[in-house]
Amino acid sequence: MIRPRWMKVLADLWSNKVRSLLVIVSIATGLFAIGIISTINTIVSEDMKVGYAAVNPANIQVNVSDFDDSLVDQIRNVNGVGDVEGVRLLSMRYMAAAGTWNRIGIQAIPDIDK
Repeated sequence: MIRPRWMKVLADLWSNKVRSLLVIVSIATGLFAIGIISTINTIVSEDMKVGYAAVNPANIQVNVSDFDDSLVDQIRNVNGVGDVEGVRLLSMRYMAAAGTWNRIGIQAIPDIDK
């Protein structure tokens, strides 16, 4: 014997077939979308980690006011350092034709072909 509560539920489902079908399809679509989003998030996160590690990213930057090649060579000789590059950064301002000041950054690399 089916309890009255479940008889009511089954009667409502049977009498409103289109609405019941729409609810079931909506729930299934939502679950499918959540699954796809979580799967894509996992894949993209892992691919970003692998891609970032593949470019051999810089681990440290040392900013000093003035340096020469001997400082770059000393840092290159430190144990565990893979590669060193000495770069000069210059920040400037210029006045545009409209009379506003704009900033520009210049990066000087010793030998850009390397």
